[in-house]
Amino acid sequence: MKKTLTGLCALLLATMALFANGTAEQKNSLQVVKPIEITFWHALGDATRSGWIQEKVDAFNTSQTKYHVTQEAKGSYRDTLQAAVLADKQGNAPSLVHVFEVGSQLAFDTGIFMPVGNIGSFDTSDYIKPVLNYYTIKGTVNSIPFNSSSPILYINVDKLVAAGYRSDYVPETFEDMIEVIETARAKKVAGANISFALHGWYFEQWMAEQGAVLLNNDNGRASRATGVNLTSPAAVAIGNFFSTLGKKNLYSYTGRFEDWDGSDAIFTGNKAIFHITSTADLGNISKAVEKSFTLGVGKLP
Repeated sequence: MKKTLTGLCALLLATMALFANGTAEQKNSLQVVKPIEITFWHALGDATRSGWIQEKVDAFNTSQTKYHVTQEAKGSYRDTLQAAVLADKQGNAPSLVHVFEVGSQLAFDTGIFMPVGNIGSFDTSDYIKPVLNYYTIKGTVNSIPFNSSSPILYINVDKLVAAGYRSDYVPETFEDMIEVIETARAKKVAGANISFALHGWYFEQWMAEQGAVLLNNDNGRASRATGVNLTSPAAVAIGNFFSTLGKKNLYSYTGRFEDWDGSDAIFTGNKAIFHITSTADLGNISKAVEKSFTLGVGKLP
């Protein structure tokens, strides 16, 4: 484009003596129409996922000239949402923001985002209905699923086999996981632990797996939640699981709250037989352990 503009300028200079009084219409026709700038802030800073986003951005930008998209990773999910709120107050808010699912109500309460449902031509028919329902507030689709994920169980198959189990065995309950770890320890298998980040997401998921609601008022859907069902049988079962892990020293973590990378490192460093984290990490973890041990995955027990 720069070379084209340079050539046009040279041509204009060479012919100015002949056509010094060109019309306004002719002059305006030489003006470059700038594309509409769209900024997208997200929380996927690792090379694999941010690289994938950049590929999609590049493909879109080269497919047309009306819009130009710029993407930027802004840190954690909380960091990204907070940065967007601050940017709005400062008058330079991004166009699109990647908000984690638990931040949906927080984002809605800020009043700075326009619900997707208010865009009349936006087609949501291609989205899985139960997933889309999570992002629907007061009957309106507030946002769209971008990288919805679920926690799954990652398994060090080499340690599992060393403990005497089949390579395809997948524990289905809390008790199953504890039994495998204790059996592995009895057989002197190194790294007989379970690792996962210390985060409330797992508590939420384990409540849902048991068909229980975490909050009152129908999980905050009927009206704003005012209490947490921590004394329900489902919640007590989760609490007992954590208690057993602590008392028997079966849980391995870095000691830092929400240390996703640290807990991943424990597992990829061959220091745990089980690991629980997001489906979104499968690609990165697979690459990290491909030369160290055989990886297995299964449904969250």
